[in-house]
Amino acid sequence: MALPPAILSEIHLNQALLSIRQVPAYDGSAGKLSSFIKRVEYIHELYPTQDARQSRILFGAVEVQLIEEAQRLSQLVQPNTWTELKNALIDEFKDHTPYEELLRQIYFTKFNGSLRRPSNQKLTINGNIIKIIVIITLMVLTTFAGLDFPLNPRHIQRFMDINPDISITLFGFDNEKSQVFGPLFYPKEVREHHINMLLIESDHSAHYTWIKRLSALISSQTGRRKVKQWFCNICLNYSQSEEASLRHKEICSGKVSTLPHPKQALLKFKNQHRALKVPFVVYGDFECLLEPTNIAKIQSMDIFLR
Repeated sequence: MALPPAILSEIHLNQALLSIRQVPAYDGSAGKLSSFIKRVEYIHELYPTQDARQSRILFGAVEVQLIEEAQRLSQLVQPNTWTELKNALIDEFKDHTPYEELLRQIYFTKFNGSLRRPSNQKLTINGNIIKIIVIITLMVLTTFAGLDFPLNPRHIQRFMDINPDISITLFGFDNEKSQVFGPLFYPKEVREHHINMLLIESDHSAHYTWIKRLSALISSQTGRRKVKQWFCNICLNYSQSEEASLRHKEICSGKVSTLPHPKQALLKFKNQHRALKVPFVVYGDFECLLEPTNIAKIQSMDIFLR
């Protein structure tokens, strides 16, 4: 049974609008972009709604907080949702030049530093090692900008927005049954670098791990370990050939069919008397009963049937 869509009460809607109005106005400067997006995202997470009218009201309140260059960009792009506006702001105002310029300066800078050991002996460090460490650090900061760790599975889409060439499918793990299930998240499209991840949770912790080969991980759940199988990343159904797997992916709807355990696969029927023949059956339809009308006595053009 489908759950009803999440709708904010009028009190919560007003609280969300008040919180948005308290966000400092954004003028298009690169240094303030991350803070503006994080505060608006936090408000959307705190007051989630699936109602179209409420979403438009909240989005309108966010647009009011845009001034100068950011306001001109919004008028030019004319986004309809917060996601569209956020992507437009990131594409336009995210500062890429300092990162690339800093990498260039590091690469062409000669390093003559050293580290001192306790014995006062100098240990010279290769300049290339320092460059590599700094470059990797900058790449990590850029790749995970605006994200909090440990990463909430709901924020995987945000990570993909920051990294447009990466897509992620996340599966869960049932500790009691020792089985993989899901996916908990899958992208709308597979990008150049696609990664399958497994989320292992316990009472006090959670851990992400990389799935190198999905078929090797869950083939034991199908009972056919020695036969190679091709699994669908969306519904976990499997095929015996790569061609069949590609055909399945074209029509996959994301719905999964599960069969009960053989010991529980029983069909019961206890009202046997309802299956016995009866001597006679009467069907009656009284939805409408028409009576003749005297058209000569009716003054209006309408004829009513009772």
